[in-house]
Amino acid sequence: PDPLVLYMSAVLHEKCGDAATADVYYVRSLKADCNNIRCLRAYANFLRAKLGLVDVAALFLSRARVCSW
Repeated sequence: PDPLVLYMSAVLHEKCGDAATADVYYVRSLKADCNNIRCLRAYANFLRAKLGLVDVAALFLSRARVCSW
């Protein structure tokens, strides 16, 4: 699967209010490309804002920072 298509599907579902499906697509996208900085940041924001998982979100932000170096 194309990580970009999976990522864009996650964003679409998130914007449509379908958090469960968005989560599935974010995870699938990151499994396809675990170093996708854009997806890592978006997923971290999603986890924090939509699901309230602040500590988990921080892990994804840390990963994004490491990948951007």
